[in-house]
Amino acid sequence: MKKTLLVLVAFICCSFNLLCAQTLLKGIVKSEKGYPVKEATIAVEGTHYGTMTDNQGRFELSIQDTGSLILRVHSFNYQDKRLSIDKIADKHNISIVLPDKAFNLSEVVVTGTGTHTYLKDTPIHTQIFTQKEIQNTGSTSLEEIVANMNSSVTYSESHGIIASGLGGRNLLILVDGNKMNGDTSGQTDLERIDMSKIKRIEIIRGSASVLYGSEAMGGVINIITQNPTEKVNITTTNKISRKGQFFHSTVAEFKLGKVTSQTSYQRRQTNGWQLSPYEWDKKGGPNKNGYDENGQPTVKETVKQAVTAYSSNIVKQKFTYKPNARLSFDLFGSYYNKKQDRPYEAYSYNMAYKDYNIGAGTIYRLPKKIGFISFDTYFDNYEYEKDHFKGKKEGTSELSKRQRYFKNDLKSVLNFSHHKLTTGLDYTIDYLANPEKLEHSKSAYTAAVYAQDEMKFFDAWTVVAGFRALHHKEFNNRFVPSLSTMYSWDHVNMRLSYAGGFRAPDMMELYYENENMNGGTVNHPNPNLKPEKSNSFSFNAEYFNNFFTLSGSAYITFVDDIIQRVLINDQYTNESAKQDHYQYQNYDRARSRGFDVSMQFLLTEGLTLGTNYSFLEAKNMNSKNKPNVRDKYLNGSSRHTGSVSLNYFKNWSKYDLNVNLNGHLQSRAYYTNMDARSYNLWNITSTHRFKALSIFTPEVSLGIDNIFNFKDEKPFLMRYATTSPGRTFFASVTLKFNK
Repeated sequence: MKKTLLVLVAFICCSFNLLCAQTLLKGIVKSEKGYPVKEATIAVEGTHYGTMTDNQGRFELSIQDTGSLILRVHSFNYQDKRLSIDKIADKHNISIVLPDKAFNLSEVVVTGTGTHTYLKDTPIHTQIFTQKEIQNTGSTSLEEIVANMNSSVTYSESHGIIASGLGGRNLLILVDGNKMNGDTSGQTDLERIDMSKIKRIEIIRGSASVLYGSEAMGGVINIITQNPTEKVNITTTNKISRKGQFFHSTVAEFKLGKVTSQTSYQRRQTNGWQLSPYEWDKKGGPNKNGYDENGQPTVKETVKQAVTAYSSNIVKQKFTYKPNARLSFDLFGSYYNKKQDRPYEAYSYNMAYKDYNIGAGTIYRLPKKIGFISFDTYFDNYEYEKDHFKGKKEGTSELSKRQRYFKNDLKSVLNFSHHKLTTGLDYTIDYLANPEKLEHSKSAYTAAVYAQDEMKFFDAWTVVAGFRALHHKEFNNRFVPSLSTMYSWDHVNMRLSYAGGFRAPDMMELYYENENMNGGTVNHPNPNLKPEKSNSFSFNAEYFNNFFTLSGSAYITFVDDIIQRVLINDQYTNESAKQDHYQYQNYDRARSRGFDVSMQFLLTEGLTLGTNYSFLEAKNMNSKNKPNVRDKYLNGSSRHTGSVSLNYFKNWSKYDLNVNLNGHLQSRAYYTNMDARSYNLWNITSTHRFKALSIFTPEVSLGIDNIFNFKDEKPFLMRYATTSPGRTFFASVTLKFNK
C-alpha cells in the first residue's frame, strides 16, 4: 500500500512539473502589406510541435520548454522566417511578418482574366510591378516606373507609353478598373495618377478588347490601389531633386467598424529646364528645309524649355461600407488641376488642365463561394484651358476642349466544378466639346455584352475562351473573340493565346484640331477615319524555382486600317513656317512582331539580379494608297530595349536597408520625319527604414538618377530620346503612423 501511494505521489509530481514546463505561444502572421497569412505552418524545429494559422492568420501552440528552440514559419507564397523562442518577449502576443518571396509569382492578379488568380496560374501572360519593387527604385511617376523597370514597355516623349509597337490611343490605362479619360497631345495625362496608394501595376500586352473594350486593342495597364489594412494609417512623403522638382503626398486611412475611409493629396512641381539654348529653325537653310549646306540643322536662340515649368495637385476620397461579409459598397471621387508656367518671351498663354470624377460600385458575394455579382458606374470630366497672359486676350481664360466619359458595367462571376464563367454588360458614352473649332459638341455611345469561360481540364491544363459583341453609334456592330490556353507541370508554364481587337477612332482623332505643348505641331482631325481591327498571337514559356526564373515570349500582331499621324505640310504652304501640320489617316495594314526574354536570379540571401531584353519590329505593310510608307517603322517604336536591376535587401531588428541599381537601354526610336537617338540611363537608390517604434516608421531614400549624366542636347523641336536634365541627386523622407 505504501509502495502504491509513493508511485501515485511521484506520478502527480512529475505531471505537475511537466504542466509547469508547458509554454503557450499565441500570435498572428501577416504579410509585408499587412494582410493575414492563412494556412501558414508554425513548427518548432527538431520537435513534433506544430500547427497552422487560421483564416485570420492567428495561431496557438503549446510546447514543452526544453531549452533554446527555434520557431519556423512557412507559407508557399512568402519567405520562411525563423525566431528564437527564448528571445520572444511577449509569447502571448507574437506578431510575425513574412517577407515576400524574391520572385513575385505568388502575387494575385486580376487584369488578364478579370478574376483573382495567382500570377503563376493565370493563362493570360501578365507582367506586374509590386509596391515594394516600385518603392525600391524611388519612382514617383508611371513614366519613371516604365523607364526603370521594364524593357517590353517603353515611354516616348511624343507618343507616351508604347507596348509591342502600339501606344497612345491603342493602350488602355486603368486605375482600379476605371479608364483614365482625357489626354494631352494624344497621350493620356499620366500626371493624374496618385502614386501614394499603388499596390501593384499589371500589364497585359496584345489585345484585351473582350474584357475591356475598344481602347484595349494594344493592351492594358491596370493600376491597383491599396485598401486600408490598419485601423489608422497616416503616411506622408516628400521628395526633392534639382531643377526645382518636388513631390509630396499624404494619405490618411481609417477603419471605423463597417466603414473605411481613404483620403489622399498629391502635389508635383518643377521649374522646368532646357536641354539646349537653341531652337530648330524648320524653314532655315538654302532649301528652306531646316538644314544647312553641310546637313546640319539650322538653329536660332530660344528660351523655350524641353520640360515646361508647372505645378499640379490631386485630391482623392474613397469610402467603403461593408454591412456584412457578402455585401460591400464603394463611393469615390477626385479633383485634379495642373498649370504650366511658360516663358513670357516665347508664348502668349499658359496651358491649364482640370479633371474631376466620381464613381460608385457594389458587389454581392454569393453563398457557398459560388461567385459574385457587381455593378459599377463612373463619370469623368477633363478640361483644357488657355490662360492668356499677353496680347488681345490678356487676362482671360479660354476653354479649348472638354472631354467627358461615362460608363455603367454589370458583371457576374460564377464558379462551377471545372468552370469559372464571367458575363457582363457595359454601356459607355464619349463626349467632346471644342468651342474654338466646333460649333456643336460631339458624342458617341457603345453598348456591349461580353462573356468568358475559364475551363480547367485536369490539374495542368487551363483554357480561357471569350467574346465581346458591341454596337457603336458610328461604326455599327462588331464581334471580338479571344482564346488562351496554359499547360503547367512542376516548375514550368506554357501559354498560347489568340485575341481579336477592335478600336473605334476617338473623338479627338475625328473632330479635334490642336497644337502640341511646345507649339511646333498642329494635329488635324479626320472625320472620315475607319476603325482599326487587329489579330494578335502570342506564346510564352516560363521556368521558375526558389532561386531562378526564366521567361520567354514571342508575339505577332496584324492591324488593319491602323491610324497614324501623317505629315501634310504640302497642304499648308501659306501657313506659319514655324509649325508642322499632321493629320490622322488610315494605313492599310501594319505588323508588329517580336520577342522578350527575362531572367531573375537570387544570387545570395537578400541579393537579386533581374535582366530583360526585347526585340521589336513594328512596320507598316502593303499600303496600296501610300506606297511611300511601306516597310516604314511605326512611330515611337524601338527595335532593341533592355533593362537590368540589381537589388540588395537586409533587415535587422530595428532597421531595414535596401539598395537598388537599375539601368534602361534603348536603341533609336523611329518617327515619320526624324528619329530619336539611342540612349541608356542608370539610377541608384538606397532606402533606409527605421523600426524603433511599432506605430511610427520613418523612411529615408537617397539616390542618383542618370548616374552617367546623359543629356540629349539637340535643339528644341527636334526629337528627344529622353528629356532627362542629366545627373540628378534626390532625397525623400516618408513618415508612417499606423495603429
